[in-house]
Amino acid sequence: MATHHLAESILKLLIYPNSHDLHFDWFVFDAQGKLHEQGSGDHPPIHLPCQVVLPADRILLTSVKLPKTARRQRDTLLAYAVEDSVLGEPEQQHVVWCGNDENDHDALAVVAREWLAALLQRLSVQGLHPVCVVPEVLLLPYELHGWSLWLDHGVLRTGKFSGMAVDSSWREPPTALLLALRDTPGKPQKLTLYLSGDEIPDVAHWQAVLQMEVVCRTNWDRDKQPPACPVNLLQGEFARQQWDWSWLPVLRPALVSLLLLLLLQVVGVGVDWLRLSLEQNRLHAEMNQLFRASFPDAKVVVDAPLQMQRKLTDLQRAAGQPAAGDFLPLLAHVAPKIAVLPKISLQSIHYQANELDMTLQLADKQSADALPDQLATAGIEVTLERVESMANGVLAHVSIRSVS
Repeated sequence: MATHHLAESILKLLIYPNSHDLHFDWFVFDAQGKLHEQGSGDHPPIHLPCQVVLPADRILLTSVKLPKTARRQRDTLLAYAVEDSVLGEPEQQHVVWCGNDENDHDALAVVAREWLAALLQRLSVQGLHPVCVVPEVLLLPYELHGWSLWLDHGVLRTGKFSGMAVDSSWREPPTALLLALRDTPGKPQKLTLYLSGDEIPDVAHWQAVLQMEVVCRTNWDRDKQPPACPVNLLQGEFARQQWDWSWLPVLRPALVSLLLLLLLQVVGVGVDWLRLSLEQNRLHAEMNQLFRASFPDAKVVVDAPLQMQRKLTDLQRAAGQPAAGDFLPLLAHVAPKIAVLPKISLQSIHYQANELDMTLQLADKQSADALPDQLATAGIEVTLERVESMANGVLAHVSIRSVS
């Protein structure tokens, strides 16, 4: 079946470059992790999410003890932490902080900057833009108290973020493996050999040489193990500069649900607004009807509540009852409060259009600024209009009106 017919079920495209000439093999896995298609060299399917697996002999995995402030720094700074472990200048290395290993040391992955740049350029020419680049060593199964060795290709994993390339020796344990065991403080309890076919080495001889349990896993194929992405080397200058929208189809159901919820919310708000608008129109009609029934001589109804309030005020005055904004009610509200204030005297008083203006003499400006809060009461608004300085105090001009 052609790859483009599986667009919905494809999980990822894997690229395995050669460490010498940048030639690469590619593999396509479906959503169940089953190898579906593979090829070599040019013309890989470029419409799929792409991961690149770096050969074990092209990457150095090491660990150091860094200050906490130095973790996750730019690779150009981290390169100086492994200066004694690599050949060449630190500026020529691309270094990525992987995490903390079993000993709580800082695990670092180191790859030649120029080689990695050439590889990514080679893939770009083919239309491939990887979402991540992972070390081949870290794709071997990890065991807490054991090591893993892919014997056919000479790849050894010794820890959570550690491992190396070794020679593919069947008759004797690889020299690099023996040296790693000699230099490791805590010797592993078991070595698991991963073999591509059914043939196995002399396990008894290996156990005698290594002084540990040796277990074989036959018919193991790296190319049929679609990896996760434990460490992504595309950081710093190699970080992707464009958005990867390949994950968008996975979120399609959630996005559709979100759009439906938003649509329901908009419809609900619209229906509620329409209901409230109709209710407002009904109340306005009732108020207009009540106003016309109460005052049939009114020619025009513009604002029924305000006009009703004014008509009631006129009726109260006609019946000899003062309104809240009349002179005497306003004065009755503020006079008792003025009387108890210290060092204050009334200089003038003026009433016009439901507003009482008073000029008061006080000791200082601070006393004048406090007048609005001291004189205000429920239904009465007091505003300090201006303050004039005098030789023996200040003059405060305040306006008092009813807001009921």
